[in-house]
Amino acid sequence: MAKEKKVQWHPAFAQTIQIEFEAEADSLEFEEEHLLGSKPMQIDVLIIKKVKDVQIKKNIGRIFRGHNVIEYKSPDDTFSINDFYKVYGYACFYQSDTERIAEISAEDLTITIVCNKYPRKLIHHLEQVRGITVRQCGEGIYYLEGDPIPMQLLITKRLSENENLWLRSLRTDIQSKEEIDRICNAYEKHRHAKKYKAAMDAIMRGNWEKMKEAKEMCDALRELFAEEIEEVERRKEQEIEEIEQRKEQEIEEVERRKEKEKEEEKQRLLSLISAMSADGKTEQIPMLSKDKDFLQAMLEKYEGK
Repeated sequence: MAKEKKVQWHPAFAQTIQIEFEAEADSLEFEEEHLLGSKPMQIDVLIIKKVKDVQIKKNIGRIFRGHNVIEYKSPDDTFSINDFYKVYGYACFYQSDTERIAEISAEDLTITIVCNKYPRKLIHHLEQVRGITVRQCGEGIYYLEGDPIPMQLLITKRLSENENLWLRSLRTDIQSKEEIDRICNAYEKHRHAKKYKAAMDAIMRGNWEKMKEAKEMCDALRELFAEEIEEVERRKEQEIEEIEQRKEQEIEEVERRKEKEKEEEKQRLLSLISAMSADGKTEQIPMLSKDKDFLQAMLEKYEGK
């Protein structure tokens, strides 16, 4: 079976986080892959409050202050201890990368970690080494308390279906037809919006088999995803064709190498026979085809001259 094209989770996440805050988008500014300085360091998503004193009502944004650093891990990845220090360093660098000293105060920063798997090793480290406590503040929402910078951990698969449908759906283990129907119905209302298309494309690719089963069961779903399914199938056929072409090329290359090796062995044998004949060893030549050890010994003897 051909290998599926890699799902572009990070671009989909950047659009999905905007969907989550759609009701309060006028109060927020979103910057994707925010570059830190002149070197290739970048924050996955930076959310800045347009109005400093506005209170964000969205469940995953209640912790927000003026400048909010968001770090995202794809569904199958684990958020490690090193990942934590990377994003913490990014937040500190972002605070310091300004024209004026303390232009952004540390109290005006937050860090949000978004991943699909609960990072138990990281949490244990934060509790034991940094004295941080974990407090659940909603479905899939955990505040990491005890650090000068407010931090929260979002576990996508545990988020609320009602409040965080799109962010919750950025994973590869969607199983029930009811959940797929819920996503499809939500998408139908926004299918022409770019950010919803990006999110839906990742969700479809990450759960293709289940999506295809649902599509075959329901005419409405088949009609809804007609264009998307046709495009995915076209890409799959193209990928299969490219893989087959590469396989044929590899087989041809192997055959060419084999033929070349045979020709080289033939020339070595002819050269050996010629050398043995010139050395008066004609009677020993038939032994070359009968005794491999003798053949190797003769090759080493005469090729070394």
